[in-house]
Amino acid sequence: MRPLTVIAAAVLLLGLLGCHTERNPWLAGGLKEDYTVDCKHFFLARIYEDHWEDQGPGRFAPHHFRAVVVRSFKGDWKCSDRVAFVHYVDAPASAVTNAAAGSLIYITTSKQTHREITLDVGEFGNCYPELLHALASKYPESGTR
Repeated sequence: MRPLTVIAAAVLLLGLLGCHTERNPWLAGGLKEDYTVDCKHFFLARIYEDHWEDQGPGRFAPHHFRAVVVRSFKGDWKCSDRVAFVHYVDAPASAVTNAAAGSLIYITTSKQTHREITLDVGEFGNCYPELLHALASKYPESGTR
């Protein structure tokens, strides 16, 4: 075996061994340490529609989403409220529509409005089982709105 192959195999093996450490549920869910503390509204929503807007080369591509609140943990958003938001992406717009439809996401915002709101990186994301577990521990089901 070549020395480079042996080193690569050792690095891969060490990396795999390191994957078995327990992860922080907030970080695993895509959030910084308990992001619910610093926000006004924190809720889960299910996306029912999304589409891209092509602004041309070299410009941010708006990705528009529409979702329904399924659980509110903090703030004034209620279950079944509809939320529309846009996220600007530094990449070409996709021609695929509704690719995210059905996805469960978390949203953190300071706004409650019927108009489309702009969300940045970290203000929304996929809701993973680890995050659901952390939220269930912090906000028991009796707090559902």
